Amino acid sequence: MRDARIALAIVCVTAMACAALLISPCRRPPTPDAAIDHLDADPAVHHGDVRAAAKDLVARELITGQMALPDAAAWFGWLNALPPEAQTRPPGVLAALAGLPVGEYGEGEALALQVVAWLGRPGLTDDPARVQEAALRQFREARSEGRLAKLPEVSEDEGARLLAQADAEVTRHPSRPGGR
Repeated sequence: MRDARIALAIVCVTAMACAALLISPCRRPPTPDAAIDHLDADPAVHHGDVRAAAKDLVARELITGQMALPDAAAWFGWLNALPPEAQTRPPGVLAALAGLPVGEYGEGEALALQVVAWLGRPGLTDDPARVQEAALRQFREARSEGRLAKLPEVSEDEGARLLAQADAEVTRHPSRPGGR
C-alpha cells in the first residue's frame, strides 16, 4: 500500500507541475515582430546595410539616366571608404565578370566596374543583363575618353544626404537589408 501512495504522490506532483507550466502566464509579445523590436542591430551590420542601400540608390539613378557612370563610380569610391572600409573584388575579377579582358585598370575604372557588377543585383531592375550591358557601353565610352582617370569629387554634404536617405530606407524596411 505504501508503494501505491508513493506512486500516487509522484503522479500528483507531476500533474501539478505540468498544470503550472501550462497555466502560467505566457510572456509572448502581442505581435510577432515586437519580439525583436527592442534589439539593436550590430552597428557594423547596420553600416553595411546603409552602405548597400546607398549603392542601390546610386545604381537606380544611373539606371534612370539621372547620373553618369563616372559619377556613380565616384559615389561607390566614397561609400567604400566609409568605416568599416568595404572589401571589394580586385579589378581583374570585376573585368572578367563584365566580360572584359583582364588587364591594367586604374582606380576609377575599377570603381566603374564595381558599379557595373552591382547593377546585376536582384531587385534593382527587371532586366539586369540589359542594364549591365548599357553600363558596359558607358564604361567603354568613358574609358576611351579618359573620364574614369579622375573621378568627380563627392561633397560631404551630398554624402550626408545620401546616407540619411539610405538609412531611412533601411529603417523603413528592416527585414530587407540594403532597403532592397
